[in-house]
Amino acid sequence: FAGTLRALDYYLLELILLAAIATLGFRAVRKTQMTGRYDWLFVSSGPLAWRARTEDEIERDLREI
Repeated sequence: FAGTLRALDYYLLELILLAAIATLGFRAVRKTQMTGRYDWLFVSSGPLAWRARTEDEIERDLREI
């Protein structure tokens, strides 16, 4: 980050790096939101992903109540 942004190659490198960091942060927060707010519909499927609950998972959770 100490390079000058006047050089196109440094600018593009930092742009790509910061865009990648922002995308990872967005996906991590969105996964937390989806699995936290809509926990009856979605479950965590990795550090940056979620998936829809299957009908078997929903029925099992309803039996536990």
